[in-house]
Amino acid sequence: MESLQKYDSDNIPDWILKELEPILASEMFTYENMIKKSVAAASICKWVINVIIYNGIYKKVKPLMESADAAEKLANEKLAELAIVLEKVRVIKEKVAALRA
Repeated sequence: MESLQKYDSDNIPDWILKELEPILASEMFTYENMIKKSVAAASICKWVINVIIYNGIYKKVKPLMESADAAEKLANEKLAELAIVLEKVRVIKEKVAALRA
């Protein structure tokens, strides 16, 4: 049970996914069919199916999350640069105002 709880569903090797394809395609490998045989088997079946679905979604979303993180980091860097430029502009405006006075 503990190994199932700690299973790294983010990083399932491709060879495991390939090996599971025929099992997942089987009409017998559903929660509804397994519950007729065993509650434990049905629960594990449901867990496997949900982990595979999650992994598929994660693999599609992970690059998007990485892109979003990179874009956020770049935006923060540019905002910091903008703050420096705005401060320089403020100082220049003060000097111009002082010269006009």
